[in-house]
Order: sequence, then C-alpha cells, then structure tokens
Amino acid sequence: MKRELIDRFRPLFYPQSVAVIGASMAPTKWGFGITHNIIQGRYPGALYPINLKQKEIMSRKAYPSVLDVPGPVDLAMVVVPPPKVMGVIKNCQAKKVGAAVIITAGFGEVGPEERRMQDEVTRQIRKTPEFVVIGPNCQGIMSTEAKLYAQIIFAQPSAGDLSIVSQSGNVGATAIQWGQMNRCGFNKFVSSGNEAITTTEDLIEYYGADSTTKVILSYVEGLKDARRFLEVARRVTPHKPIVMLKGGLTDAGGKAAASHTGSMAGQAKIFEGACRQVGVTMTYDFDEFFFTAAAFLGQPLPKGNRVVVVTLGGGWGVIAADAAIREGLDVIPLDKKIIEKLNSFLESRWSHNNPVDLAASEGEDLLSRTLEAVISDPNVDGIIQLGVGFGGRIREMRKNPSFLLADNPALMDLVIDRVEKRDRIVTESILELKERYGKPIISGSDAAVGRGVPGNVTLEHLSRHNHFIHQTPLRAARTFANLIRYTAFRRAVGANSPGV
Repeated sequence: MKRELIDRFRPLFYPQSVAVIGASMAPTKWGFGITHNIIQGRYPGALYPINLKQKEIMSRKAYPSVLDVPGPVDLAMVVVPPPKVMGVIKNCQAKKVGAAVIITAGFGEVGPEERRMQDEVTRQIRKTPEFVVIGPNCQGIMSTEAKLYAQIIFAQPSAGDLSIVSQSGNVGATAIQWGQMNRCGFNKFVSSGNEAITTTEDLIEYYGADSTTKVILSYVEGLKDARRFLEVARRVTPHKPIVMLKGGLTDAGGKAAASHTGSMAGQAKIFEGACRQVGVTMTYDFDEFFFTAAAFLGQPLPKGNRVVVVTLGGGWGVIAADAAIREGLDVIPLDKKIIEKLNSFLESRWSHNNPVDLAASEGEDLLSRTLEAVISDPNVDGIIQLGVGFGGRIREMRKNPSFLLADNPALMDLVIDRVEKRDRIVTESILELKERYGKPIISGSDAAVGRGVPGNVTLEHLSRHNHFIHQTPLRAARTFANLIRYTAFRRAVGANSPGV
C-alpha cells in the first residue's frame, strides 16, 4: 500500500516533464509566474509551455495543445479560464498525463453555477482514477528535491524535512517565508485549494509514507471527509508529527472560509478535540505553527514537564516563567546541588532561583556552564534558554551611524569579538548538551526580532543544525508545551521515540 501511494504521487512531486497550459509572456498573468518560477528554480526536466498563439515563451518552444507535445508529460500546470478547464482535462487524459494542478479560480468558491461547473470537471477526472489532480483555485506546488517550484508566488527555500499542505495558498507561502527568515528548509508544498479531487487527508497520507518528510504542516479551513482525516492522522502521528493551523474557528472566520475555498469550518471545538485525540498538534497563529513544526526537527522529546528557565536578562526570564506556567509546565525549584554548582562559578548576584538569571555575570563560558549544570540534573526535563546571538546583532547595528559606539570602531570591534566568542561557546554547548542528555533546550532571543536569522552568524549556525530561535519567551514556552503534549500522546499509544 505504501509503495502504491508513493508511486501514485510520483508524477506530482518528481515529474520528468512539466507542461504549463496557459503559459504566457505577460508578467501580470499567472501563466507567466508559473513558467518563470519553474525556470528560475532550475527545474532539470523537460518544460513545455502551452499557448495557442505564441510559438516561443521564455526561450522555450511553445505548443498549441498538450496533445502536440512530442514526448510524455508527467505533470500539467493548468492556468486557463474556467470554461476551458474541462477541455484541458480531457486532453490531459488523452495524453495520459500523470498529474495536474488546476491553478484556475472561479469554481466552487464563487457560487452555485460555478460549483456545478466544478462538479462536472470532477466527474470527468474520476473517469481516470490514476490521474492525480490538485485544485482548482490554488497557488501551486513545490518539491525542493526535484527543484520544482511550480507556484504563482516566487519562493525558493532550501531543501529540508518539513512538508506542507495548505488549503490557502498565501498561508502556505507565509509558512515558507517564515522558514526562509529562520533558515529552515522545506521538502514539499501543496496549495490544495478547493480540493475537488485530491484532499488534505490524501496528501497527509502521502507525507506519512514519504521517507523524506519528517514533519507535516497543514492549514485547514474545512474537510471533505473529517472521519477519514482522523483515521489517516491516527495512523501517521505515532511516527510523524502533524502540526495544524485551523482557520474558521469563529463565526466570522467560518464565513470567510466558505467564500475562500468553498469549505465550511464545521463545529470548531469538536473538531479540535478530535484532532488532539489522534495526536495532531493544534496551533493558533503563524509563528506557533512554524516554530512548533521546526522544533520537532531538532529537539529531543521531553520526558516530562519540569522546566528550568536560564536567562541573560531578568525580565525575559520572568515573562518566560509566567508563560510556562500558563502552558502547564512545571517551573521547578532548583535542587540544592544545582545551586551549589552555580555558586561555584557565577557572580553572587545571580538569582539563586528558577528562572536562573545570570544577572550579567562576567565570563565567556558562564552561560554554557550554567546550561550544563542545569540539564545534567535528572529532575529537569528541559530548558528554556534566553539570550544568544547578540554579537551578530551588534555587528548589524554598527552600520547605523547613530549607534553609540559608531565613532569608536576599535572599541566596537572589541565588544563584538567578545560577545561573538561567548555566542560561539554557548552555541556549541547547546547543540552538544541536547544530544548528550536527550533533553530539549528551547531558545529565545531578541537578537532574532525584526530581521530574523539572516546575517547573524550565530543564529544561522544554530539553524543549520535545526535549532531555531524564538523571538519571544512566550513562544519558546508554548513550543515546549507542544512538544510535551505530543510526547504524552506517543506515550499513550506506545510509540517508540527519544524521550518517551
């Protein structure tokens, strides 16, 4: 069954040839964007622009119909007006095209007449059961392994282990942009649109079988078959996390969802509860959606909820502790042995409590030694660590002529070198301690606020090792809590995993 599933979707994610039906040289046309993005992404397979009038598009020979293409076509990107979609689908079936993505909008999301047109196209597609069709009313797809960026909005994230199915194209694109801002790679992306044929549950089932996908993200407004979705999720989540952002949780959101993708939101609380029961991690905004999924890539799963906050600044530590308690974490008192260890090398002004506030104690290795002293305690299940990457932030700030030390470059270099040395030490410590003790260290830093990771050497190094930096203590605490909830689910179903 798994092999059949992988083979069925191969033309969609690993096509040897792609036809863009409705390719255009007009920059305002979707057919231009799709063709341009495929070329710019350096897709290595055969690309066939289809256009009734033009002989050449973007230096590629164009054909009047997919039937005129001399070789086989694995994937068709359909970007033609709604009334022409039926004819295109019939031509694709005659050509034995393996998969199609119908970008075209103006179907079931608009009204009853358009819904009937969508239903007619759906009936035609079902005549060829092996034909995989995405859409209509979608943004496109991405498969980084195949160097296939067949979507309207240009985005070329690096290859990684996260795969997305989103009923909204722009929500999926936002998640990808969060990834780019935090130097996180992606594997596959599908904007599923109205889901006339291929549904969210179909794609999650595929991602569950796909060995190159480690974590699944899903934005959902409504489901065609909620029961099947839950059955698929129940099979996938013991082995692979599914992180969901649900739209249409309120009356206003539900009405917007109906007019957006033709979906009805359903009974939100019942749906949420059912998802949690089958191990789906529910999230409620973009950064929680992204950072929770990213944490599954690089963090060991915690054995319990006992957490210690380690911070370079007192205020962030207080906020983190409050957030952790609200999220159901146990901000435990420090064991006497930890206090004794910390007293042996920290300045006497450190907080002597949880949160562990170093209170600007001097010494380049003090933060790394503190982390080791805390995480080695068997009573601690993980750490929320606050403050890293400031050397890179200062280096960026020096470009501003109004910066305090702008007129003293020698002193500025000294400050940056010292802070970056501390950052290097703590960075290696974080990565090594997580692996040695099998416990999560969730990091947050205002060095990531605004610009994100790009340009900050320390934060980029951490990202390359799947350790991502939250911009607020609240988000760090919430990610930790989501890891714990998933751990509890896996323990309940008897799944084998680190930390369970």
